[in-house]
Amino acid sequence: MKVRNIKALAPFKGYVVTEIRFEEIGAQINLDFDKRSGPRCPHCEEKLPRNKVGRRAVMDCPMPHGSIVYLTFPTVQGFCRSCDRYATTCPREVHPDCRDWRLMRLVSSWAALAANSEVATMFEISDATVRRYDKIVWRRTRLPMPRRVDQAHSSTKSVRKGHCYVTHHPRQRDRRTAPHAGGTQKECVESFFERLTEEQRAGITAVGIDRSGAYQAAVEAGCALADIVYDRFHW
Repeated sequence: MKVRNIKALAPFKGYVVTEIRFEEIGAQINLDFDKRSGPRCPHCEEKLPRNKVGRRAVMDCPMPHGSIVYLTFPTVQGFCRSCDRYATTCPREVHPDCRDWRLMRLVSSWAALAANSEVATMFEISDATVRRYDKIVWRRTRLPMPRRVDQAHSSTKSVRKGHCYVTHHPRQRDRRTAPHAGGTQKECVESFFERLTEEQRAGITAVGIDRSGAYQAAVEAGCALADIVYDRFHW
């Protein structure tokens, strides 16, 4: 059996795939430093001395035959002279501070379509982890308010246990998400309309909401000329 371009399985800068172990429940992908670059500071990408060497494992995206997939990689802790501090190496795609953490993005994309409990069962993680991943992705991928808003949709999205955040989709055609706000339903919708100019509010022709009276009152006050469309599948 020939395997070509195995690097595409984990295309992490500065790392190469050295081994893949398949099990019935999933797989383990082992990485090592690319010898051409060696360990680098995650902040400035300067070469890092090997003061302390270890190995770390993190969960990765599931495979078709099993949902438990671990990614292991070497870690080096050393003093970076350019940053004037100690740093620990880590692939950017699995770094907790990186917005492109692919497992987080995958879980968050499913959380937008299914209940957190169902997503947790799918990935074999806890409900709290689903909420945490979704919240991190939500915070780091918010898009600015578009200049023109013709259709809006307001819906409640739970991102933390005991708290709800309202998600606004200003343009239903491309599903771009406007800045979110926390608080009660009415307060969130009011804050959404406060961000819009008079011209933007006048350009809204329709607003989709569930059957909450708080939503309707806020929409009628902030956008009186728009048609209200009720989501009959949202209870």
